[in-house]
Amino acid sequence: MESSTWSIKNLMGPIITRIIAYGANPIDIEKVINKLETAALDSARNLENSWWNEWDTLAQTYLTIASKAESNNNFITAREMYFLASSCYYATSLINYATIEQKKQAYMEYVKTYKQCTRYFNTPINAIEIPCNDKDSIPGYIHFPQGEGPFPCVIILTGIGTSKEETHFSAQPFVQRGIASVTIDIPGIGESLFCRGLKFNLPEIKSVVSNTIRYLQSNHKIEDKNIGIYGICMGGTLAYRIASTDKRITFCATSFPLRLEKQDREKIPLWIKTGKWYNYFSGGMEETQFLQDLSIEENEIVRCPYFLIHGKYDNWTSLEHAMELYNKASGMKELLIIEDKPAITGGNNITHMMPVGEQYHWIKHIIADWIKNQVKGN
Repeated sequence: MESSTWSIKNLMGPIITRIIAYGANPIDIEKVINKLETAALDSARNLENSWWNEWDTLAQTYLTIASKAESNNNFITAREMYFLASSCYYATSLINYATIEQKKQAYMEYVKTYKQCTRYFNTPINAIEIPCNDKDSIPGYIHFPQGEGPFPCVIILTGIGTSKEETHFSAQPFVQRGIASVTIDIPGIGESLFCRGLKFNLPEIKSVVSNTIRYLQSNHKIEDKNIGIYGICMGGTLAYRIASTDKRITFCATSFPLRLEKQDREKIPLWIKTGKWYNYFSGGMEETQFLQDLSIEENEIVRCPYFLIHGKYDNWTSLEHAMELYNKASGMKELLIIEDKPAITGGNNITHMMPVGEQYHWIKHIIADWIKNQVKGN
């Protein structure tokens, strides 16, 4: 019997793509989907609860193994089991639940289990705090390579609905190449949003990145004149804007940068322009202001080395509009166009993860190689 268009797997396609890209075990995914396909799910609320329960059950299994491994000083096993548990809670955190509190609960389990596994990596992952404004700071991690340094460094920016924990998978390819990486919860995402009440705010985001560079330049393990920026999705737009004005940034790379200001307003998913979740992360910002903050101004031109990665079949930003950023960049530049059509997510427009997101398992290494070549020359 052929699977229905409305099967759970098809319905959850965008989320499945993302959790595969960021470390969930494929067998665990199949296990959860198979259980949901055979369950009596007669409402969105039941689907949300079942998704949470199945992943939580798997996570608890891994946490039990991790705890036993720790008590026996088997720290590699402890690290891997905590990491698998964190990937389970990552899967739960991607759902926009009926209440913000449910989403926060899922994310905080992800925070806790990821933090537990960071203690056992062979390369240091240190928690940091970066000033945001006169009274608030934002949390992040700095991922160091092995050795004493000093190391070149890349600041990684992501978009709404992401976090510093998710960005682990972007940071590690740099670390493997001797490049330190900073992952931060900018205002509007992660702990900055859920625990500190910091909403999406462009001036504060720019301030956070500026303060991050200042922090890195004062760190003896970082090469103070070899600091760049890499942005993914909305973070790509922010990275481009910031790199165009901050001369301390020596290289810039963007993966599928988001250009919502170029998108047909009717095709922008409701969750990113109106409703409960939008009002929560944006602080109730007017849609026009939000889109303006994500717009690339005419005078914003990246002059440092620039690398654009974009998909021919990107569902939120056309190749033509992404190429506008590439064409206006005035320094050394490189381009990678992903020709593949999306394999899992099809024409789903809910999330911005395809097709570059589906190819991220190898694209992240191409990006890391490019950045390695830039820091060699500085």
